[in-house]
Amino acid sequence: MPGREWVRPASTIAAGVLAAAALGKVGPVSAQVEAAFGLSPFALGATISLITLAGAVLAAPAGQWLRDRDPRPWLAAGLAAMAIAGGAMTLAPPSRAALICLRAVEGAGYLLIVVGGPGALVRQVSAGRARSALALWGICTPAGLAVSAAAGGLAAGRAGAWQDWFAAVAAACAVLAGVVLMLARGQRQGAPAAPPPADRRRPPLRGALLLACGFGALSLMAVAILSLLPTYLIQRGLPPAAAGAATAAAAAASIPGSACAAGLLRRGTRPGVLTCSMLACPALAAVTFARSVPLAAAVGGAAALVFAVGIAASAAYASLPEVTRSRHDLPLANGILIQLGSVGALIGPPVFAAVTGLRQWQLIAYLAIPAAIAGAAAMASATLARRRAGAASRRR
Repeated sequence: MPGREWVRPASTIAAGVLAAAALGKVGPVSAQVEAAFGLSPFALGATISLITLAGAVLAAPAGQWLRDRDPRPWLAAGLAAMAIAGGAMTLAPPSRAALICLRAVEGAGYLLIVVGGPGALVRQVSAGRARSALALWGICTPAGLAVSAAAGGLAAGRAGAWQDWFAAVAAACAVLAGVVLMLARGQRQGAPAAPPPADRRRPPLRGALLLACGFGALSLMAVAILSLLPTYLIQRGLPPAAAGAATAAAAAASIPGSACAAGLLRRGTRPGVLTCSMLACPALAAVTFARSVPLAAAVGGAAALVFAVGIAASAAYASLPEVTRSRHDLPLANGILIQLGSVGALIGPPVFAAVTGLRQWQLIAYLAIPAAIAGAAAMASATLARRRAGAASRRR
């Protein structure tokens, strides 16, 4: 992009990546957090995913509220909340109640970022680039989990390192909050036009709900697998730093997956077709978590799984304009998407941790089967439902 056009969208993407890094920051230091707070496997999984609780409850109302507001300053507010809560975790005594409360505050910041991010991106790019920008937003969660796994894994080899690691994430959030706020104050154009008042009272539901249900299934499966992968690799004999680096390498496969999705979308492939990449995930999970395969093959299976997830996630975000009547409706549709995606992310890690007991890892492949089938079917149906509704409206 010429000049400084790229700075604002890049800062928005960075906010999404940092939010995802906070989502995954417990996994690389899970053994230390488990010991420090006396957590059971289920409680550890719940701590990993608790940050998504606010999104699971409030994302759709937040999206509706943001329809008539500029979301960009709220990204800075979300980053600030995550910085304050993350910093407090390192200073407070190791109490389960404090951990839960502060993780919930982080969740409020996470909510503002993941709901406001796509709307901010649409305001920061031209109309012709909106679909590509939304597809790029799809890499935020896996890319953030990759950063978290790599950096957290490097920190995990030292006693008490979880506190230093949490403090580093909080500091990064604080710095980026200042940058985003400064850039938001400096931008005065690009807001989408408001629709007629009658259109405001008829929010899009059917296509957005179908898309969100599929995205929820994708999030349930993907967040659980990526969050628990470091623990699995450590049990297979890798040192924490190596397990974090391997998970980061696997999670980084979402970036070429997103690029592949963007290229196929530019060539005219329908987003609903790309979401079918989810169907490969159960088989790839079976390779990843099979005790009989070498560690290199396990990491390769995880990378292939995340590549498929990256295609599906980017296709889901790129579908948002297709399930809305106007750009004004995009925050609400995204809020619905994030709400059900957060429900999936909230449920996935504790359920997968409880079913496997952090020991019977082969069961993950069986858990992935219904999530992949239901998710692909729902997301592929979403844009079809919107096109049918549009055709019926034209006939009337």
